[in-house]
Amino acid sequence: MSSQRLLEYSVRRTSLSLGLRSGKIEIYKTPFDEEVLRVKKADLIEAVSKESDLSKASATRAVDAILRTIIKTVSKKQAVQLIGFGSFRAVKRNARAGRNPATGDPMSIPSKTVPRFVPGAAFKEKLAKR
Repeated sequence: MSSQRLLEYSVRRTSLSLGLRSGKIEIYKTPFDEEVLRVKKADLIEAVSKESDLSKASATRAVDAILRTIIKTVSKKQAVQLIGFGSFRAVKRNARAGRNPATGDPMSIPSKTVPRFVPGAAFKEKLAKR
């Protein structure tokens, strides 16, 4: 296998993305040749400010309050359901066997609780129309 093909395979295997900057929104090419727009928190605050006729300071407080509430609620292992958007919840990952990526030696990965987002029907429908 040539070194270029090996590098391409390596990039796909580790899901690395290379990106270009376009204003405030970063455009990334994924290993699957899809463009992914990444909106930063500041961009979200600006959009909320414009959509709701709030000052940037008020929009910042609103976005921060929503994020804090979601994190606090999910941390208590309760679900947050936003009809039309989706739901956030905590799920437990079981312990499993894995491999040390540096050495290849087998190792055990302990169980842990992680956040999970499940998009709502309206959100899925909107994406399907794209």
